[in-house]
Amino acid sequence: MSHIKGTQQSDTEYTIIDLADLEYSGTTEITITQYTGHGGSIIIPAEIDGISITSIGDHAFDWKRLAGISIPNSVTSIRDDAFTWNKLTSITIGVNVTLATSTFPSFYDQFEEAYNDGGILAGTYKKTNAFPYNWTRQQ
Repeated sequence: MSHIKGTQQSDTEYTIIDLADLEYSGTTEITITQYTGHGGSIIIPAEIDGISITSIGDHAFDWKRLAGISIPNSVTSIRDDAFTWNKLTSITIGVNVTLATSTFPSFYDQFEEAYNDGGILAGTYKKTNAFPYNWTRQQ
């Protein structure tokens, strides 16, 4: 398992996901269907065995006690409840990712509104307070 500490935005330690902790499907592009690890801040890889990860499936990362996530630019879709019931305070995401925003949003803590209403811009978003949920894109 690899660790990366310190970025321009924070000194949070991020762990690159161990592929043994991922369940996924697809042969020409990959959808992550389940993450079996727990806690901390994680970096999702851009590819597995040379095949791009393009989607994060329903409930793939829910209830994992995650504080931060870094989603690669290869991901273009994040499905229902993918990251719900975590304690996220930092999300790094690419541009133009389609997030579930209907009855079962991808994140549940109003991140979707900050990302979509802000122009669907890539960057690192920080939660500025616990409630109401306010997210700010870092420059």
